[in-house]
This record gives sequence, C-alpha cells and structure tokens, in this order.
Amino acid sequence: MILVTVPSFVMDDAAKKIIPYVKEGTMIGIIPGNGGGEIAFKDAIKKKAIIFGMQRVPSVARLVEYGKKVRATGYRNKLYVSAIPNKFTGKCRKIIEEVFKINCEALPEYLNLTLTPSNPILHTTRLYTLFSRYSSGKVYKELPLFYEEWDRETTKLIFKCDSEVQGLCEKLRDFDLKEVKSLREHYENNTVEGFTNKIRSIEGFKGLKTPAVKLDSGYIPDLNSRYFKADFDYGLNII
Repeated sequence: MILVTVPSFVMDDAAKKIIPYVKEGTMIGIIPGNGGGEIAFKDAIKKKAIIFGMQRVPSVARLVEYGKKVRATGYRNKLYVSAIPNKFTGKCRKIIEEVFKINCEALPEYLNLTLTPSNPILHTTRLYTLFSRYSSGKVYKELPLFYEEWDRETTKLIFKCDSEVQGLCEKLRDFDLKEVKSLREHYENNTVEGFTNKIRSIEGFKGLKTPAVKLDSGYIPDLNSRYFKADFDYGLNII
C-alpha cells in the first residue's frame, strides 16, 4: 500500500515516480481524494492497481518543524472512502478503519470524492474575496486570519458555488452522487450568519493565517501556496 498525501499540483510528478514500481494489486491511497489524482494514476489502473481516496483528510495538520514534525488536530469522527475498481472499496474501507481507528464508510462512486466541494470551494472563494482587487505592486498593511475572520461576503459566494456543484451532480444521472454533500449540510448551517460563525469557530481552523509573503512594507498574496496552485487549477477547475 502506498499513501499519497502531496498537494494535487505535484500529483502528476508523484505518479510518474510511483507507477514504475506498481504491479497488479498494489493499493494507492490518495488523501484527500479530490483534485484529479485518479487521472494522474490512470496508468497504474491499467496495470491493475487499486486506486482509493478519502473524501476529506482525517485531521488538520500543522507544521511544527519542516521535514520532521507536524501536529494533527481536529480528528474527524467518520471517514469516507471509495476505490477504482469499485469492487475494492469495501477492502480499502476496512483497512483505513483499522489503521486510523476511526469509523469509515464506503462511497458508491469515486466521483463522490472528485466533486466534493471542500478546499476547492472553501479556499478559492475566500481567496477571491480577499484578493480580487489585487494587482502587482499592491501591498497590504495587514491581512485577516483565513478562517477566524471569515466574512459574510465569502459565505454568500460559497453558497453560490455550492449550489452550482449540487446542480452539476443532479445532471450526472448515470452516477450515484448522493454523498457529494452540500457544504451547508456538512457544516450544518443554511444561513449566511450561521455558516460564517460556524467557520470562525471551528477549533482546528483557529490560528491559520492567510497565505502571504511578508515584505518590509507589508504583505502580498503567496501565489506559490497550495491554496492557489492546487485549489484553483486542480480543485475548482476539475469540478
């Protein structure tokens, strides 16, 4: 079993390094499973490997010391898994449940991972409301915390994107996509005020800064952050 946790914008490179060593029955787990990882590993599927993914990460991870130590917080109560070929989903589900000691459920189709509107919408809508007026040379004196200072404008935009994803799933009638949950359902809030307050209050999100580069005169957006490089090109774009 090979677990792949790299950001989606380097998934192709990771796949090219891994695939030569893959044989029939090799299990390749992509965590999280959105971002097109199943496309990057399509040649592994041809070699009869098993590709599986988690719908979301098991916890929030924060860097303590680069290359040596991270701190995991906010472990989920339940994980969701799907596999290609689909007949191996149950086997993967059982292994993940045993490894993480967290209840794990099987999803009916891998597209339930590909289309899950988690970071591809959470990150991109927030970045849009923060930096839509940014241009080269502009410097911000300060920037709000990414989640703790979440605003109503972002929530309104996220509701629009979330509805669009649900509309897309309704059109794909050949697939069972009932587990592509609306973010309103996932965060248990259907109002702008309630959703905004929910995001601000999540313990695992606290203290996370907006991706930025510090200059002597202030801050500019960190366009090399995975929030930019992964969640637009390999998140929102793939959806």
